[in-house]
Amino acid sequence: MPETKKKDKSVKVQDVNPQVKSIKLGVRTLRKITIYPLSVADQLELTDMITEAVGVFFSLDAEGKMEGGPPMEFVVFVFELIKSNIGDIVTKVTGEEDSDAILSDMTNDQLTSLIEIVYKENFEGPFGRLVDLFQTEENEETKVESILAKLQPQSVESTEDTASNTSSKEATGKED
Repeated sequence: MPETKKKDKSVKVQDVNPQVKSIKLGVRTLRKITIYPLSVADQLELTDMITEAVGVFFSLDAEGKMEGGPPMEFVVFVFELIKSNIGDIVTKVTGEEDSDAILSDMTNDQLTSLIEIVYKENFEGPFGRLVDLFQTEENEETKVESILAKLQPQSVESTEDTASNTSSKEATGKED
């Protein structure tokens, strides 16, 4: 009778997303939760929210209401924006359905850690790499080579030339 092979369902190192992080949260007892990167669609949605907040900020500044710090309208707007969307964001980055349970078991410091991970993994790193790709160079040929070099993974550092050099007369101690 032929032997049937079982499918290996174990996670392989190459299948693990390096952007997946974990943090510990809890008010009384700590538990570990996983933080996943945002999809492009979720990231664009979050970017739209941030853009809206910045737009309100600058419209208030243009109206002259910003002297002496942000006006109460802006502070209230930002807090309402965060309050109405934090549950949705937490659900998107943790993959857990009950955002209220997560938020009720999270301290402000833990929320800050979560936000820092989301920012670094979804905005800071990718944005920096995109900016580097499109920085101008004097020579178009150098620019194309530079972009291609940045796109290729760097697995090892380059080493110095190891070609042997002939020694000089001084080093051998011989005279003519």
